[in-house]
Amino acid sequence: MPKRSNKFQRLVFLLQHQIAGEKVVVTESKMMTDRVTGELAEVDVAVEFEMNGFPVIMGFEVRDTNRKIDRNAAFGIVAKYRRLVDKIIIVSKA
Repeated sequence: MPKRSNKFQRLVFLLQHQIAGEKVVVTESKMMTDRVTGELAEVDVAVEFEMNGFPVIMGFEVRDTNRKIDRNAAFGIVAKYRRLVDKIIIVSKA
């Protein structure tokens, strides 16, 4: 699957990159391995770091839309991301 991006996703990436510490890796459109199925899935922005010696991955789902994300859409995002990352952040323009 080709990497996809848009201006709003790029903005979220740049903001996270700017505030990240020196040992933090911020990647836009990162392909992550599903911890259950082993399949690859895209995370819009991944922030990887260590906390107390343990690896932590934060995944940002970035929605460039004028419509608010409803509860069912949020649950769908969480279902997708929970097997890819440790923490999920949903960012929406709306």
